Amino acid sequence: MKMKEARLEIQTLVQHLIHENPEMVQIIYECPCHVEKKELHHWNYFEPYQVMKLCRSCHAIEHGRLKKIADGRLKPKKTNHDTSQSQEAS
Repeated sequence: MKMKEARLEIQTLVQHLIHENPEMVQIIYECPCHVEKKELHHWNYFEPYQVMKLCRSCHAIEHGRLKKIADGRLKPKKTNHDTSQSQEAS
């Protein structure tokens, strides 16, 4: 099975889980954009009920960021806590 087919199969399974158990969904982040319709982004398929609620634009940006990390063209962002510590040290 090709990677794209496997990813689609996992996405379909996760969508089914959420549809069958909507009360278990935990929104761990929602973009601040003021749009009516937002999409669910799964940051980790091992935690299928933890999702980010993103507008289409923010969702595309997040996938682009993750692709750059996977390709080695970008390092993962530091957390706000890590950033504040490095600023204090300067």
